[in-house]
Amino acid sequence: MIAVGVAARLIVAFKTYGFLYDMDSLVAVRRALTHHPLHVYSIVNGHPYNRWPYPPGFFPWILASSGLASVTGLPYHGFVQVAQIAADGVIAWLVQDHLGRRGAGERLRLAAASLVALGPSFAIISGYHGHFDSAAFLPAVLALWLWDRLEPGPGRALIAGVLIGVGATIKTVPVLMVFALLPSVRSRRDVAALILPAIAIPVISLAPFVIADAHGTIHALRSHRALPGFGGISLAVQPGLAHQWLFHEPLRVSGVTHFLDVHEFALVALLMAPFVALVLVRRTPPTEAAALLWCALPLLTIGFAFEYVIWALPFALMAGYAWQVAAVQAGLLLPTVIFEWHPFHPPPTGVYVAIMLAVWVGAVAAVLRLAVSVSRTRSAPAGAIPLRSPS
Repeated sequence: MIAVGVAARLIVAFKTYGFLYDMDSLVAVRRALTHHPLHVYSIVNGHPYNRWPYPPGFFPWILASSGLASVTGLPYHGFVQVAQIAADGVIAWLVQDHLGRRGAGERLRLAAASLVALGPSFAIISGYHGHFDSAAFLPAVLALWLWDRLEPGPGRALIAGVLIGVGATIKTVPVLMVFALLPSVRSRRDVAALILPAIAIPVISLAPFVIADAHGTIHALRSHRALPGFGGISLAVQPGLAHQWLFHEPLRVSGVTHFLDVHEFALVALLMAPFVALVLVRRTPPTEAAALLWCALPLLTIGFAFEYVIWALPFALMAGYAWQVAAVQAGLLLPTVIFEWHPFHPPPTGVYVAIMLAVWVGAVAAVLRLAVSVSRTRSAPAGAIPLRSPS
């Protein structure tokens, strides 16, 4: 089943170009890395496009994909998606194995693996769209998978911190995983071993680019914003933005949307703070803490992109929430198709908005229910493995 999912993605990746903007961005970065690697941020970013607001951890695979395309004659747009396609396959295996260790039966394990290997939210993003969130989040998933397999102590914390740091060199978001593991550490030495590499590795990876092109690099990273109007809070505040996106009209944002966009980072941090505090105070076991934090974050970002669900779904599955993950993927399928391929003319904006808001409201309710459950659950000893999966 995992092999089938990987093979299907590979066929689509090599046969189709993918989502135009994101694949064009990967092509632009390839070109810049080939000719002026340390100035890539200045070259590919700026008005009107900010094509690469991410750390440089994916650059080696971009260069490797370029080389493979040159040697084999096969398309670069296929090779550059192989990393995230392979990551999906590994995540599918890790999810079901983690569930098995927690005492889940074969049916739940098979369902969880299927929802990654064959799930449309994963398959479309990794095999067609051109985004690489699965590659960025695989190290965080692996860190959680390893956490209850390794002896507690600085060694375990260091390995997890290194993995989180590696993921954060691709996209900065995986750093949040630190807060899911912190409640289970046993000493200040463990805390340092977990946090320091998670921060130091992405900082070190950026150092050559900052030294060579400080303004271009820092500006690109600081100017990154989630695009408003595709879903979540921004769609609830200004539903008309979806019409402007789907009809390729110039964006006309309201004053409220502009405020949310300008203050996005501070607002998201403020909204996430109660969830982080909850898992720290209640000393929530890592699997449950990861599920809560990662399911909350995509819902509380001001803008929304369909790849954001990849942040949450593996951790929800590792906690046993298979039917909920299936419901989310089913609910997002039609809006994803409308966004990616525009199969209907004119685009059914009303349908898109109604479904996206319904999924968001339902998901927010589910996360709040999970938070209440976590708040009422007795704290587990550090390192304990809860063996009961949710029904």
